[in-house]
Amino acid sequence: AGRRNPDAEKACGERPAAVEFDAAVLIVDVSRFTALVEQLSRRGHGGLEEVPRLLSLSYARCAEHVGAHGGEVVCFAGDSLLAYWATRDDGQGDGGLGRAVREAIACADAICRDRPAQGVLAGGAEPSLHLGIGAGNFWAAAVGSDGAWNLAAGGEAVVEAGKTLALARSWEYVLSEAAAK
Repeated sequence: AGRRNPDAEKACGERPAAVEFDAAVLIVDVSRFTALVEQLSRRGHGGLEEVPRLLSLSYARCAEHVGAHGGEVVCFAGDSLLAYWATRDDGQGDGGLGRAVREAIACADAICRDRPAQGVLAGGAEPSLHLGIGAGNFWAAAVGSDGAWNLAAGGEAVVEAGKTLALARSWEYVLSEAAAK
C-alpha cells in the first residue's frame, strides 16, 4: 500500500508533491555512450546522423519494453533510464512486490534479448547495456516552483538497483538481494 502526500492531489502543479510506495526498480545504463557519440562525431556529418539511431537503439527500445511489461519510465538521466513497477492490488492475491519484481525481470530479459545485430551503426559502433534490478521502498517527488518543476526519485529500491547495475556485464541484468527473494 502506498503512502501519499495528502496535499498531492490538491497541489495541481502549484506546490511540491510526493508519493512513496514499494516497487521493483530497473536501471538501464548505456555503457560508453559518450565514447560512442564522440566516435560517431569524428566521422563528420554522416556519423552525427547515426546519433539518433544510437538513441533509438538504446533508450526508445528500452522504454517500449518497460511499457509493454507494465512498468513506468521515471526519467532518463545522463546515459541511464530509470523505471519502476509499483505494488498494486490486482484482486488475484499477487499484487505485491514479488509480482512487481517478476515484471521487471521479464522486461530486463526482453531488453537483453533485443540486442541489436553487430555493426548496426556505421563503422560497427554498438551500444552496450547493463541492467540492475532492486526492490523495496520507492519515492518520487515533483519539486520546484513557478512552472519550473523537476521529478526526483529515490529510495531503497533505487539504491539497490544502482548497486547491482555495477555488477552487470554487457547485455546482462543483476538482481539485488531484496529482488531475488
